[in-house]
Amino acid sequence: MVVLDTDHLSLLDHESGTDARRLAGRLSAIASEGIATTIVNVEQLRGWLAYLAGARTVADQIAAYARLARYLRRYTRVTILDFDAGRPETAANCTALLRGMS
Repeated sequence: MVVLDTDHLSLLDHESGTDARRLAGRLSAIASEGIATTIVNVEQLRGWLAYLAGARTVADQIAAYARLARYLRRYTRVTILDFDAGRPETAANCTALLRGMS
């Protein structure tokens, strides 16, 4: 299973750079069931809501909502790992392991 972190998700959101295209290409070769992110990354919605609140024109709102829709569609296609200690593959355990706290 490939677990996407905040940096991966941000990279995919920009879609235009070499790294974004390379990552998208690698992910396209993996079945969607093999791709996950953590519930912690859903906190990025706060930023999207702030971005939407700052949109001053209808054109800005249209663009902001289009980007938000793309972001949400990505979450509907991948597994979202819970933040608990119940199973080895959960976000809490992955975080603890990466921080050397296991």
